[in-house]
Amino acid sequence: MIDTAVEIAGLYLRNPLLPGSGPPGATLRKLRKLEAAGIGALLAKTISSIPAEVPKPCMAFDGELFFNIEKWSEIPAGEWIKEILPALQERKVPLLVSVGYTPEDVKELFPKLDEWVDGYELSTHYRTSSQEQYRALVGTAKSLTNKPVIMKLSAHAPDLLETAKTCEDSGADAITAINSIGPVLSIDIEKRASRLGVEAPYAWLSGPAIKPLAMRAVYDIARTVKIPVIACGGVRDGRDVIEFMMAGATAVQSCTTLIRNGPEWIGTALQEITAWCETHHVNSLKELIGTVTPHYISSREQK
Repeated sequence: MIDTAVEIAGLYLRNPLLPGSGPPGATLRKLRKLEAAGIGALLAKTISSIPAEVPKPCMAFDGELFFNIEKWSEIPAGEWIKEILPALQERKVPLLVSVGYTPEDVKELFPKLDEWVDGYELSTHYRTSSQEQYRALVGTAKSLTNKPVIMKLSAHAPDLLETAKTCEDSGADAITAINSIGPVLSIDIEKRASRLGVEAPYAWLSGPAIKPLAMRAVYDIARTVKIPVIACGGVRDGRDVIEFMMAGATAVQSCTTLIRNGPEWIGTALQEITAWCETHHVNSLKELIGTVTPHYISSREQK
């Protein structure tokens, strides 16, 4: 029996899989389906002080490339606090909620959310550009809760490793890396128009195309801080989860693949993970964290 459990800041996860903050955790129905499918922990779509006005369409695929102009939750914070989160109290997995985007938002929302959740992921939506701003955001959050606070970082952070260290020093309990990349541009030549965009023809790139960037970020951050790292960016299957854990991740989020394949993907990924572990005589996923070597070692050299 493979031990798939991991721990993040005192939270027990039956496996390392979480949804990325976004459409997979956008409603009560979707969150319940994720738990039923076997997810390790729930993560609700980002809640902010003002509900988002999300453009339609807000997502587009071009083969394996996934573009989005998604925003935070369209559902008012009051509905999350009074209806959705209380309805999730009878659950078997930790419930995290993403909160954005400023210290003022955190001051308004944390006291109302704290009763219902097991932890938080903080999002800046690319609005934070200095170490002082990250320090203020994390510090404010930690002053308002005793529950884990996870800081989600973008590859666009001014100095990713310095930012990760600033967040750790400010009290963050874990780091999520990374967010979508962009702005980017993709054109449908039949329509002679960009695939997405409102005022400008730009979008953000997610999915498999950003996996190598996310892998590099996870590897570097995991060697810079002592707190856990949660990987996000380009996970397609169980092998990708194992790869991210070898790079240094304790847990792994999936957003694009859950959008594309639905919650059923979770069971498939877990089967792939356990099958690989059995083949490679790995008894616990925790054994894999941060075990990548800087060069390829052939099977002959291993003998």
